[in-house]
Amino acid sequence: MEKDLTSKVNLSKLFVVVAVAAACGALEANEAPASGWRFRYLAPAEWSTEGWRKASLPLGNGWFGASEFGGVHVERLQLTEPSFQTRQLLYDRRDWPEGNLTDAADVAIVLERRVWPALHGMADFLTRCVAETNGLWLSTFSASPEQIHTRKMRKTHGVYCHTVGCAFDQQMIEANNAALVRYAKMLGRDDDPVVKRCKTQLGKYDGVIVGESGQIKEFREERKYGEIGDPRHRHISHLCGLFPCAIMNRATPEWFKAASRTLDLRGDKTHAWAIAHRACCRARLGEGDKALAAFDVLFSNRLTDTLCALIGKTQEVDADLGYTAAVTEMLLQSHETDAQGNFIIDLLPALPKKWTSHGSFRGLCARGGWMVDCEWRDGRPLAVALRPGPHAAAVPPLVRFGGKPWQDVIVRKE
Repeated sequence: MEKDLTSKVNLSKLFVVVAVAAACGALEANEAPASGWRFRYLAPAEWSTEGWRKASLPLGNGWFGASEFGGVHVERLQLTEPSFQTRQLLYDRRDWPEGNLTDAADVAIVLERRVWPALHGMADFLTRCVAETNGLWLSTFSASPEQIHTRKMRKTHGVYCHTVGCAFDQQMIEANNAALVRYAKMLGRDDDPVVKRCKTQLGKYDGVIVGESGQIKEFREERKYGEIGDPRHRHISHLCGLFPCAIMNRATPEWFKAASRTLDLRGDKTHAWAIAHRACCRARLGEGDKALAAFDVLFSNRLTDTLCALIGKTQEVDADLGYTAAVTEMLLQSHETDAQGNFIIDLLPALPKKWTSHGSFRGLCARGGWMVDCEWRDGRPLAVALRPGPHAAAVPPLVRFGGKPWQDVIVRKE
């Protein structure tokens, strides 16, 4: 959520932190001696949450990377969720107005030196960690982040829900690899071996499946909601194809309906950051009133006087940035494209009834390199203006309201 927010509200400098982290991981790998790095440990890290936090060896670039648990006979590598989400941010980066990028040459440098290596490296890995199964490409060791079995099932299945091809893995793999194919076309690298591998697998990840309860299935084996794992779990990783990715969108109404059903079943009684995440998803679904209801829970008893949330005795900022991201998604969205791949700007896509009387925003960023100003009254746009960023497309994007083209738009030169 907070990663998506940096682009939407033009906090471009925060992106540098992510880019540097990704670059450091690649630099350390390139500087390894010819014989490779060697690490010796007396015992493997425990395969548990505490083992991950305190004893596993971070690889790549630490938090944005993987953890090695080690072992003589069995080696285990655990990729962290932000590793995938960081690549999504890098993928999106080229499409936003960027104050530090002054011309096409600067954009090309970002694309060539930052975005491509990160997406390419991740796609190279992801296309190898799936196996062809009955015509599909499924992640062969798969887990929905931090989801655990009920106490009754732990006796026979262990604590964590390990499987093949869970929704989170399949959706993230599809989003990352589709992004690489898109950028390969821009850079003229369609003949790259990894790109060819991605093209072979795309369309066969099957990451969104609707279950018997009308829910998005978290696990392929799941039939009714809650059969596997904690039905009220704080994570909603199986909706990553809704937010921050856009696999589920207005062109897939049956998936939208199932995603909404999933959020209803999961509930909003959870950690502060998880409530903010739910609000972001509600905004993508166009459910402004339900997003606002999530805010009511968040502000009523989850935040301190500093507006930070508490987890134990630690104050966190995730919820603050998360609900801010949700607000921007309620006011403006630009993740969908037309048949030619041009981004579409949607005005007030999830405006709650309580906000309809009058309001405005200025300078929210949209994909395609444009900044948007909007004033509304009685739930409808009153004044709309587009301002181009340094690398905005020559032709202004299509602007919609309520799913239909909105013609009354002023296009400013600066």
